[in-house]
Amino acid sequence: MNVEGDFRYVDPGSFDECIRFLEYLEEFDGEWDDAFLNWVNVSQKWKEEYRVSPNGDWLPLNFVKKNKGFAARASLFKQGGPLACELARHPVVLNVNDWMFCHGGLLPHHVEYGIERINKEVSNWMQCSSEDIDDTDLPFIATRGYDSVVWTRLYSQDSVERTRRSWDLSSIIAEQTLKSVGAKGMVVGHTPQTRGVNWYTLF
Repeated sequence: MNVEGDFRYVDPGSFDECIRFLEYLEEFDGEWDDAFLNWVNVSQKWKEEYRVSPNGDWLPLNFVKKNKGFAARASLFKQGGPLACELARHPVVLNVNDWMFCHGGLLPHHVEYGIERINKEVSNWMQCSSEDIDDTDLPFIATRGYDSVVWTRLYSQDSVERTRRSWDLSSIIAEQTLKSVGAKGMVVGHTPQTRGVNWYTLF
């Protein structure tokens, strides 16, 4: 979402951090790797100080501050930008031993399409300059639609709101998916679990 320029769910403090990081980057003469590694410690100290002071700069009428923060985040996350390229190094679907990790969930048609192909297409899209690529080239199966890898909520719907049939169906789909990739489990995020973590019994 950030690489697309969709900042709807970004905390105000994160915009402020982007402003500060760009200022910090200037101290390293644009040496991204060094600045990125050092920022971990610097940002920790800054965040502790930030907790003490309220988000006064982010009051609704402070348009200058908001625009500066938006521009800073956009420049870092844009296609081909430094943070987009950093994210592009990480897969959308990760296999660690016999466990699968993904944001929304892995479904049978994702496996059929090809996990390696999905990861490669998303990575290429993030690294490519926005001037060189059309928006339609954004990998649909990974990032678009209710059943995409990052948006599906099949495995993360609240258990209290689900019927037994729906629960069983999700378990069957999870089992089919895991068998097709030779994995024993899958870890997903995407949806807050206010009543505890959802889990499915494999048949």
